[in-house]
Amino acid sequence: MLAHALLVFAAWMAAPGTDAVSLRVVTGRAELATADGVRTLTPSSGAVELSDPTYAEAGALSELELRWSGVASAEIEGPAALEVGPGERLHLVRFHRAEVEVRRGSLTLLVGEACVLELSGGAVSLRELPEGGLELRNRGGRALRVRLSGSSRERTLEPGETVRLRRRAPAA
Repeated sequence: MLAHALLVFAAWMAAPGTDAVSLRVVTGRAELATADGVRTLTPSSGAVELSDPTYAEAGALSELELRWSGVASAEIEGPAALEVGPGERLHLVRFHRAEVEVRRGSLTLLVGEACVLELSGGAVSLRELPEGGLELRNRGGRALRVRLSGSSRERTLEPGETVRLRRRAPAA
């Protein structure tokens, strides 16, 4: 019996991609669009399990919390629009501020038209700048690889380092 329990635990630890994702509105409200339709969430809605993929929009001064059970978490301040999934993937279409932490496994983070990040074992802080750019700060953990959208160029962001990026202009 103990050997079976250890095997199950080992399989669970080795497979971070099977964990559930939940969304909770901390303040304000959010509109959640899934294959089942559109739903309005408020703080009284509690945490809602998400099915992949999911699109959400939140108004100004709203705060959202995303949790990939045992893997990662994200706190996002609105106004915001984001896509969650498939799997461990978060696309921040627009947002005011975001804090993302990965504890186990990895998370792909697409940031508007600016960049793509692969996070594994660390935390990153992001904020939109008034002129339309983006500030990205590695808050700790491993160095981050930042790939600029529309380019094969990569930049390494060491723990504690901050960089400002310009958003790519949308294609005409």
